Amino acid sequence: MMAGFLDFLKGIFTGPKGAALDGLSVAQAKSAIAELTDDDETCLRLFEAALSGDMPENSPYTGQGKDTPLAVAIICALYGANRLAMVDWAAGVDEICGELAPLIADQGMSVDQLLASSGNRTVSNRGDAVGLVYTEIRKLADQNQRRILSINEGSDCHHFLLTSEAAAERWTSVKIAENVYFEDSDWQFKKQLLAAGFELRSKKHPMDSARSAPAER
Repeated sequence: MMAGFLDFLKGIFTGPKGAALDGLSVAQAKSAIAELTDDDETCLRLFEAALSGDMPENSPYTGQGKDTPLAVAIICALYGANRLAMVDWAAGVDEICGELAPLIADQGMSVDQLLASSGNRTVSNRGDAVGLVYTEIRKLADQNQRRILSINEGSDCHHFLLTSEAAAERWTSVKIAENVYFEDSDWQFKKQLLAAGFELRSKKHPMDSARSAPAER
């Protein structure tokens, strides 16, 4: 979906702007992946391979040898291990549910529940479908003591993952690289969540509450 876009992304990930916080080291990135995936060894192996340019078969990015940005390697590893879903901001409900199916199943949650909950598939405006489905994912996640996180890297694609509540608390708003953060995405879907009766866990872009990597477990 985004192959060939790596040069643009590298400009985002390694941009010239200074920042008060450093991004993640390789060791910290491994800690993040381990915590967010409940120590998924496949994901960790894919991350190390991606750093060297050996991308997973289903990688959304092309390999660039040892120039692969850390954030790209994290996304590729999570995506390759079915721990992350990449959803275009303008996708329709059916497409979004299809992208989320492996992620939901991997977390022991039923995509049938998600499809049933999203029975109203009519949205008024282009881009509203993501918020509709996100609201349903959050219902399922809350019921299963899980949390939705995303990787915000400044593009028009959402990078959703499901993780434990404890891991989410530790890694939300942590800076991965320049202009790249783990985030709680509630702030992007305020209208739909508030209409469904949810309290927002985040209200602004993660850069407004950016944190360094937490201490090791």
